Amino acid sequence: MLLNLEAAAINILEVTAYFQGKRTVDNYLNQFWDLIYNSGYTNLKTVVVKFCQGLDGPHGNDIRKTFGYRPGSLVPPCSPDGSKPRGR
Repeated sequence: MLLNLEAAAINILEVTAYFQGKRTVDNYLNQFWDLIYNSGYTNLKTVVVKFCQGLDGPHGNDIRKTFGYRPGSLVPPCSPDGSKPRGR
């Protein structure tokens, strides 16, 4: 059962099904953290990038701009320790 839950969460995180869409940021965040927990993802860069990719609308744009995230960038918006991104 646990492997099925993990596989299902990973499959959802690998497509756009987890994206915020019309949900509130609060609802998006709750589901996102459930998926991360169930998937077993531990790489913080992956988690941050996926979170930013899934955000929609002005909130997502504001957060991405604040942390310097650029689509396609190999550098996540901030490092796991909260320091500024490399190259700044």
